[in-house]
Amino acid sequence: SNSGRIVATGLLARALEVERDFSREDNTGVAPDQRTVVNSSGLFEASGAGAVALSFMHSNLEITETSVNLSEVPIGTVDLDLTATSIVRGGSGVEGAGIVFFGGERHTVRNAGLITADSGIAIVGGGAAETIDNSGRIEGSVSLGAGDDRIISRGGVFTGALDGGTGSDVLQIDVTTGSATFADRFGGAITGFEWFEKTGAGTFRMTSPVFSRIALRGGTLATQGDVGAMAVDAADGT
Repeated sequence: SNSGRIVATGLLARALEVERDFSREDNTGVAPDQRTVVNSSGLFEASGAGAVALSFMHSNLEITETSVNLSEVPIGTVDLDLTATSIVRGGSGVEGAGIVFFGGERHTVRNAGLITADSGIAIVGGGAAETIDNSGRIEGSVSLGAGDDRIISRGGVFTGALDGGTGSDVLQIDVTTGSATFADRFGGAITGFEWFEKTGAGTFRMTSPVFSRIALRGGTLATQGDVGAMAVDAADGT
C-alpha cells in the first residue's frame, strides 16, 4: 500500500518492479500464492529513458524429474487499486511506460487517478486477460496484446489510442445518468475490440462504426448516421 511518494530516476528505472516465478511440479502440486495486490493513493514515478513506473513480470515453470520448462498454463494475477489522488507516471523513449505487464493469468487495474508517461505510452499488456477499469484519467496509449481483455469506461478519460490486441476483447462503456459519446470519453483511435458493451441507465450516442457486435445491458444506445451492420444483443435496455 502506498500513500506517499515512490520515485526512481535513470535509464530503465523502475518505481516498483515485481518479478515472480511460479513452479508447479508436473502440474499436480498445490499452486503457490499467485496474487500481487497494490493499493495506492500516492505517487509512483519513474523518469528517464525506458523508465516504467509499475512493472509486473511473471514466468511459469513446469518441473519434472528430468527438466524444467516454461509451462503453457499461465499463472499469477495482479490487482491494482489506484484512488482519485494517485498518480502513476512513467518515463520517456520507446520502452518508457506507466504500467507494463508480462505473463501471468489475469490482471486488473482500477484507476480513479492519473496514469501517464513522458513516452505517451500509458499501459502495455501481455498475454494475460487484462481489465482496465477507468473512472480517472489515462494519458497516452493503452495496448493490451494477447488475451481476452476488457476496457471499462466509467466516466473517466482515455486520451490516447486503445488497442485490444488479439483474443476476444470488450470495450465497455458505463453511463449511469445523462448521455455520453466517444468524444466525451476517448481521444484516440480504438482498434482490436470485438465487442462493445453498454451498461448503466444513461444514454450512449454512437456516431461511427467501430464494432461488429454490441451488447446492450442497460439504458439507451442511440445511433446517428450510418454506423454499418452490427449484431446487437439487447438483453436489457433500448
